[in-house]
Amino acid sequence: MKSSWNYKPISEIMDVLTDYVANGSFASLKENVAYSDSGFARVIRLTDYNHDFSDDGIYVSEAAYNFLSKTKLFGNEIIIANVGANVGKIFMSPNLNEPMTLGPNSILLKTKFVDSFYYYYFKSPEGQNRIQSIVTGSAQPKFNKTSFKKLIVPVPDIKEQLDIAKKLNIFDEKIKILKQINDNLANLISTAFENTYERASAESTLGEVSEVTNGYAFKSKDLVSVPSDTTKAVFKMGNIQAGGGISHPSTKSWVEPPYFPKEKFLAREGDILMSMTDMKDNVRILGHTALMDRDKQYYVNQRVGILRATRLPAEYLYPLTNSKNFIQNLRMKANRGVQVNLTTKAIKESIVKVPDAKSLDDYLAIVNPLFDLQKLNSLEIDNLVEIRNEILNRMVH
Repeated sequence: MKSSWNYKPISEIMDVLTDYVANGSFASLKENVAYSDSGFARVIRLTDYNHDFSDDGIYVSEAAYNFLSKTKLFGNEIIIANVGANVGKIFMSPNLNEPMTLGPNSILLKTKFVDSFYYYYFKSPEGQNRIQSIVTGSAQPKFNKTSFKKLIVPVPDIKEQLDIAKKLNIFDEKIKILKQINDNLANLISTAFENTYERASAESTLGEVSEVTNGYAFKSKDLVSVPSDTTKAVFKMGNIQAGGGISHPSTKSWVEPPYFPKEKFLAREGDILMSMTDMKDNVRILGHTALMDRDKQYYVNQRVGILRATRLPAEYLYPLTNSKNFIQNLRMKANRGVQVNLTTKAIKESIVKVPDAKSLDDYLAIVNPLFDLQKLNSLEIDNLVEIRNEILNRMVH
C-alpha cells in the first residue's frame, strides 16, 4: 500500500457494479436469452479477450440485448472474471462498432474516477491479491459482488490517476500496434501459402511429412495455477487461437519439477501444436494450430497434438493446418460425442499437397522474412509487457 494515497472501499468509489445475473432470475434468463453464431449484439466473454476478439464470437438477438439492459457495454468498461479457473483476470471492454453485452461469470465495474487507473490497479500484484482474498471455493473458485464492494482500494487525486493511466497506456498502445502488424504479416503469409499450394500437384499424408504425437496426460492435482521460478508452463488447447495462432496470456497451469514428464513432451521452437478436442455445440478451435515461438518453455498437454516438421518445413505446414479446406476435411474425421475429438491416426492420414523443390524454395524466400519479423515483434511485445508490469508495480507501492 502506498502511504501517500487515501484508501476507500469499492462501494464508495463505484458508479456501476453489475453482472449477467443482475438482469433477472435464472429461469427468466433462460427464457429470454439464447446464443447464436450471429445476431444483433455480441456477447463479451473472457475467452474472446484471450483470443484478441479475433474470431466471430457469439451473439444475442435485439430482444435479448434489451432484456439484458443492466449489462449493455459501450466500450472501456472494466470487466473482471469472478467465476472459474481464471477468476480475477481483468480486461477493458473493446470498441467493436456493434452492440455489445456482458457474458456470464464476470462483473462490470465503472467508477466515479478514472476507470483506466483502476483497470491497471487490479492488474497489479496488489490488486490481484485483494481480489484473491475474497475468492471462495476450490473446485469452482468465485467471488460475489457483495464481497467485492468491501475491498479497500487506493484513491489518489484525479491528476495522479490520469498520469499513471496515461503512462501505462503508452505501452498498451504500442503492444496493440505490434499485434496488428503481426496480424497483417499472417495474412501475407496465408496469401503466399495459398498461391503455392494451389500450384502443387504431388500429394502425401501429414504423417509422411511430419512427426505427429500426443501431449502428456497430466493429473490435475499435479498442476498449479501460479508460476514460480522452478515451474514450467503447460500448453493447453486454450493457448490456441480460433483461426490459428498462439496465445501466451491464456496459460493458466504450471507443473512443478517433481511432476515434470519426459523431455519429449517439451514444445520446441518451430513445433506446430494442434487442438484435438472441442465442444460439440460450439466447434471453434478443433484442428487449428499454433506455431511455437519459444524453446522448451512449455510442456504440452494430452489433447494437444505435436507436429514436428520433417519432409516439409514448419513455415509451410503451419498455414496449411489452418487453411479452410484442411480444417474442413480434418473435422470430418473427428469422433463425436459430448465433445468432438481427433485421433493422431486421423491427423497423420490427412492428405496434403507437396510443392516441387523450386516452388517451395520460392515460397520460403517470401515467407521466412515475414515469420522472422513476427517473432521479433512477439519478443518486443513480451519485453513491453514486462516493463509495463514493473512500472505498474512500482507505481502502486
